[in-house]
Amino acid sequence: MSQSSKHSVLLVEDNERIADMYQKWLSKKFDADVVYSAEEAMNIFNRDYDLVLLDRDLPEKNGDEILPVLRAENEDCVYTMLTATDPSEALSTLKCDDYIRKPVPEEKLLSTAKLLIKRLEYPDELREYLSLGRRVELLEDKFPESRLEQNEEYDNMVNRLAELHSELQSEIQKLDRRELPNIEL
Repeated sequence: MSQSSKHSVLLVEDNERIADMYQKWLSKKFDADVVYSAEEAMNIFNRDYDLVLLDRDLPEKNGDEILPVLRAENEDCVYTMLTATDPSEALSTLKCDDYIRKPVPEEKLLSTAKLLIKRLEYPDELREYLSLGRRVELLEDKFPESRLEQNEEYDNMVNRLAELHSELQSEIQKLDRRELPNIEL
């Protein structure tokens, strides 16, 4: 967490109008920084950020490319794709904690950021469970089961998710219903 009492958020968005609007909203509850390119994100990023909202469709380097670089710098941070792009099967290998479609209304952006930052308090396995669950949920909503069955990475995700689900039953039951993925195991 940053030096102030507020949690810190880095927003990486190339559309300056949208970025400035989201930063204004986020600043009501968080210390929010905004950058407009992948290069700026890599230059400003440090271990003090609690949440990174990352546009997947940055022009010079997309979010899929810079996410692993940022995660290697700070594994404790929560990383969320904030994008106009529908999820693709690449989501099965993308190590993001959530995937939010733009446009996002103010209330949803703030409540989602709050829920995601709350994950910083959770043990690593529970954070992994929530991240995998969200990505499985998105993939299952987007693609037919027959197609997902052919994706080895998806199968690995589902198997790991089931394993974590059985290990973490008591912790999962304590969570707010809004935090849980909408999936069947």
